[in-house]
Amino acid sequence: MAALLEDKIVLVTGASSGIGRETAIVMAGHGAKLVVAARREADLAETVDLIESEGGTASYAVTDVSDAAQVERAVQHAVSTFGGLNAAFNNAGILEPNTRLHEVDEDDFDSIINVNLKGTFLSMKYEIAHMIENSGGAIVNDSSFMGLRGGTGRQAAYTASKHGVIGLTKAASRLRPARHSSERSLPRGDRYDDDARTRPRGRSRNSRQDGSMGSNEPLRQSERSRAGRCVLMLRRRQLRHRPGNPSRRRRDQLA
Repeated sequence: MAALLEDKIVLVTGASSGIGRETAIVMAGHGAKLVVAARREADLAETVDLIESEGGTASYAVTDVSDAAQVERAVQHAVSTFGGLNAAFNNAGILEPNTRLHEVDEDDFDSIINVNLKGTFLSMKYEIAHMIENSGGAIVNDSSFMGLRGGTGRQAAYTASKHGVIGLTKAASRLRPARHSSERSLPRGDRYDDDARTRPRGRSRNSRQDGSMGSNEPLRQSERSRAGRCVLMLRRRQLRHRPGNPSRRRRDQLA
């Protein structure tokens, strides 16, 4: 297997389980040095153990992405541990109960926006600041098909947060000077990943966004497929925006 991210330093949020963990493992397999971030320390340590057991390199930073100081500390952890930050996959996110808009609890709404939207904003804020001052970099933000559509009329806060993630990514992709690049990842579906907050009421750890249940193995295969796409997106961005290459006007691309 070609090492597409050899010696690149990558930060992955929401890496305590699910898509974030699988992406971190796949990236490490492509030669990247990983900093994995989430709230659950025991699960982060397990992610690092899984990476190291396959010959990869990783460290973890316990991080609540809705807290600016903790996000900044995670970026600094990458710098102090591995010497910099070349790329990031901003994946941390949570779901609300499967309710209609007028039934959404205000605290649930605030929690969704704080983690999914503000958390992505804070992650990009500190990642981009480092990249602009150094050798550039690439960022992938994990959105959802619900970031393009209104879903089924339920989970309005989640839908709004993912629309916001796409808006943030569009705005960041037009920053000048273009010493970093951002791209949005739009998977066909999301598996709930309780990396940043307590699991919402009525949802099991292995439940899918639409409420259906599936075995762990098909879910993991799907997560690995999305992880591979994320690696290719980062690689494409890095090749396009190597230091010394003329910058190009970028379009937001769908994964």
